[in-house]
Amino acid sequence: MLTIKPAQAFGVLLGLAILCLVPATLPAQGLIWSLPEKEGTWIRYEGTYQQIEFRPKNRGNAKDLPVGKRTFTWNRNLTIKSLVTPAEQRTAKFHGRDVTCRWIELKVETGKASTESEGRLDPGPGGTRLYKVLIPESQIFGTLVNDRSVDTIGIPVAFLPIIRGYRKIGNRKEEEIKTKVLQIYPSISLLKHYRELKPETDQPEDPGLGEDLGAINAIKLIGVAQVQSRIAKSEHETAIWRSQDVPFGLARWSVKITLSRKRFTEPRSSFSKRTETKVEMKAVEIGTDAKSELAVQ
Repeated sequence: MLTIKPAQAFGVLLGLAILCLVPATLPAQGLIWSLPEKEGTWIRYEGTYQQIEFRPKNRGNAKDLPVGKRTFTWNRNLTIKSLVTPAEQRTAKFHGRDVTCRWIELKVETGKASTESEGRLDPGPGGTRLYKVLIPESQIFGTLVNDRSVDTIGIPVAFLPIIRGYRKIGNRKEEEIKTKVLQIYPSISLLKHYRELKPETDQPEDPGLGEDLGAINAIKLIGVAQVQSRIAKSEHETAIWRSQDVPFGLARWSVKITLSRKRFTEPRSSFSKRTETKVEMKAVEIGTDAKSELAVQ
């Protein structure tokens, strides 16, 4: 009998979720809304990543897979750092012009809580993703225009442009990022670009981060997206708490992705839920002594 360990199960489920839910034409950047003035500033988020599998009747289930649902839950940490950028790297060419740049680093860990250290995770051999990228500061937009996340000429902010960068996945050796964009969704965060992000109310609210971070005000924004074909439907919902009181502009977020399927010849009313992915993240710690975990630059 084949036994699948929790870390292996997460890798399998995450891989299937990415293949099923993410069209290649929808890269996105919904995570970084602003840059802190002080280099060396960092913020750490903690939360949960949950995957639910639904097994409806009469859908070709294997005999050894029961009808019903299975739930898998992992902890997730995400740290974003604004690194101290050497003077000789502060300026670089971007679209033929000299622009001011900055190194930032993002580390996402997914796994079970560590039994050896409180607040730490045991991500296993493949549960850690580390990215270090040099970005043009002018390409970070923290405003909405008519409820849309766009730049100064109305182009959607769907990418995080980079001058160059590196990544390290699990225990593998770090490697150079070949493209000129860093795709946040889905490897780093399930936040994505939405055509519209509508405020739930006009009044700021407490995002509920706890007393350690002090008094923080945020505007809660709601985003919804849907992609549908003849056999599959993906529904993506999010709530984010935008705040000027935290580095990088995001205090908290939640995401729910629902994948439904049907046979090609069946009507749309026959869609049945197959997987549901839920992520809840909130800021828990802020500091000013950021150090890179990658020596390359």
